[in-house]
Amino acid sequence: MNNSASTASQQETASSIYETSDTINDKAINDETQPQPAMTKPQQASAQLSIGEVAERLGLSVHSLRFYEREGLMLTLKVSRDGGGRRRYSEVDVEWLRICICLRASGMPIAQIRRFADLVRLGPGNEHERLAILKEHQQRVVDQMQHLNECLDVITNKANVYENYISSTISSSTSN
Repeated sequence: MNNSASTASQQETASSIYETSDTINDKAINDETQPQPAMTKPQQASAQLSIGEVAERLGLSVHSLRFYEREGLMLTLKVSRDGGGRRRYSEVDVEWLRICICLRASGMPIAQIRRFADLVRLGPGNEHERLAILKEHQQRVVDQMQHLNECLDVITNKANVYENYISSTISSSTSN
């Protein structure tokens, strides 16, 4: 892959990630500007999903969901519980978890995700700090993608060498 094709591919991938993130997180982004230090009655009523349902929807284990909660990565300090003490998640919780999963999958450290969640919970007034966290991570991801594309170029070239060698070996053995 040449550098211009690699750069175009990176830009297309980055654009796709951000568009998908915006689509998934419209409600969470709008809601995240509201302080949420404690669970309110309407949020409790909207908490409809069990931990198993959320785990299945997000492709995580229930242990991972408990980890996210224990580490302070959720928008609310405590996930809503039903009368039996079982966790109940709202759609906003699920959308926020999608953001966290994306940040984690792209290499953001847990401490930085926690800091971002803390800022969101604090409400309006710290958007510059939130943006700084996201921009710093964005640059790390872009740098990592560039490095991975360079590695892919090396691997592709090496695979081509072996394909050519095998093809020439087969051709020379059938002509003998």
